[in-house]
Amino acid sequence: MLPIRRLLLRDLLVLMAGLSAVILGLSWWSQQHALAHQADVRTQTALHHLDEGLRQKLGDAQTLGEVVRGWWLERALDPARPGEAARMILPMLNAQRSITSLNLAQPEGPALLFLRLGDIWSMRELIQPGPGARIRWYRFDRPGDPPKVEPWTPMDYDPRTRPWYQAGAASPTPSWTEPYVFYTTRDPGITCTLPVRAARDLRGVVALDFLLDDLTAQVWAAQPTLRSRCLVVDAQDRVLILPNDPAFQTTEARRSAFLKPLSQDSLAIQSGILAAATQGGEPFRLRLVGELMLGLVTTFQDLPGIRWRLL
Repeated sequence: MLPIRRLLLRDLLVLMAGLSAVILGLSWWSQQHALAHQADVRTQTALHHLDEGLRQKLGDAQTLGEVVRGWWLERALDPARPGEAARMILPMLNAQRSITSLNLAQPEGPALLFLRLGDIWSMRELIQPGPGARIRWYRFDRPGDPPKVEPWTPMDYDPRTRPWYQAGAASPTPSWTEPYVFYTTRDPGITCTLPVRAARDLRGVVALDFLLDDLTAQVWAAQPTLRSRCLVVDAQDRVLILPNDPAFQTTEARRSAFLKPLSQDSLAIQSGILAAATQGGEPFRLRLVGELMLGLVTTFQDLPGIRWRLL
């Protein structure tokens, strides 16, 4: 009897071990499936937040531009009176951190430029546009204090030749420009341009500027995890928002990478990912630098003139 009992016990142990392995396998599979689903959801949520964050920042700027354009149309604001224009516009500019400059340009050429450097706003008044143009700066060191007005100086500049003015003058409605290099700061950015029209007459153009470096910093600050990577390109696959990689930690490195095609060496991996990814809005998995990562690509094109892809 003893050998039979041992055989039965052995068979029972084998059966229990097999059942345990199956249970453990099912538990592992269930856990992996749950983790994968959780990762999919988190990736979709992160990209949704990126989309919403960009939409809100750019939409808020367009709304601010609509307010300024309304004041100009109602003649409550006159760019020919820079002091009054500054008192109306500066409180709105001080209340936000996204816009880097605001232009008011008239068809005859005179223009005002509000420019942010750090936390300080300045205003540049321009007259006699072209080779004989003259400018003077108004420095606003603290809100409420009278500005420091500098002497007139020559400057060979005509705002009517700039992409933002030409886009605004040619469009019947607000629109966003293609990315380009700003004249004053030499930094790449995009502009929301709004024509100021009374019937068919063009009174001027309102333009609000965003630096691509500022947009990149805002995206980095909002990324869901420290190892997340976000990339935004335009319709020509030029880089608008860079991933938070070691290669782009300095201002100089980012400035040299903005508006470059994805084929450059520093973004070769992202270029391959974007080329392989589908636009169906479904997460995809890939092996990147020895790690399993989850990606998602979607379009961003609800604002007039903007045709972007978000990765």
